[in-house]
Amino acid sequence: MGKIERHIQEKLEVWTAAGLISPAQAHAIRARESDAKPRLPWGMVIFSGFGAVVLGLGVTLLFAYNWDQMHKFTKLAVVLGALAAAHGTGLHLRRRAAPQGVAEAAWLLGTMLFGAGIWLVAQIYHISAHYPDAFFVWAAGALLLAWALPSVAQGLLATVLLAVWACAEAGSFDHHLAVAPLWLVLGTGWLAWRLRSPVLLAASAVSLAVASATGLSDTGSGAFLVLLGVSTLYGSLAWLARGQHDFPAAQAILSVSAMVLYFPLLFILTFHNAAKDLLARHP
Repeated sequence: MGKIERHIQEKLEVWTAAGLISPAQAHAIRARESDAKPRLPWGMVIFSGFGAVVLGLGVTLLFAYNWDQMHKFTKLAVVLGALAAAHGTGLHLRRRAAPQGVAEAAWLLGTMLFGAGIWLVAQIYHISAHYPDAFFVWAAGALLLAWALPSVAQGLLATVLLAVWACAEAGSFDHHLAVAPLWLVLGTGWLAWRLRSPVLLAASAVSLAVASATGLSDTGSGAFLVLLGVSTLYGSLAWLARGQHDFPAAQAILSVSAMVLYFPLLFILTFHNAAKDLLARHP
């Protein structure tokens, strides 16, 4: 029982003893408050998550500094052991009903170590591969945990990694992946709606715009038109989400996302040469 629940319980007992409310009313209030969905402790999640990221980077640097002196089986044991320790700690904390932010931090540390482990294992066995695939595998791991736990923090990490994956493919290899926006819509956008998370929905909207611009077009004018289409999509979804009682924040987030994209694009079109180049038909 949390601090707020204990405070409510104490107050109900005092009010019932003083005759201010009946036992039936106290029971009804207690049932209503126990059914209320607890708020996510964002302060603890943010600071614990930041600490997990910093710790993960520090552990990675420590491994990298002593990497050459370690046997390859020792290296692999360290990578797998660190992953098992981080995720095992998160599972233990969850079973012990520890504060949600602390367990989230342990799992987030595990996902950070998973990403580092991809490159470290590749270095151990001298694997030379298409490097953006590492970002995709990392994102897939974060997305799997985001759905399994479920976890907003893991979902946020997955949105960033999926956008990095799309940009790396387009920027380094000129590969424009139409599947990247689909991963974001079905992977993180749907999860944001399921968890009723405004933060994850906003992050998914930003990453979807980036992945769409890089994954669906290979020209500046094409990216412009894609972003214009994405802004129209957000505006349409905001209109459909109006009056949505299950997730009332969705309409505001989608509306703001549409305007943040639309008005800069509209401003660009006020310049004649820019409009002529961006909207010109190419053979």
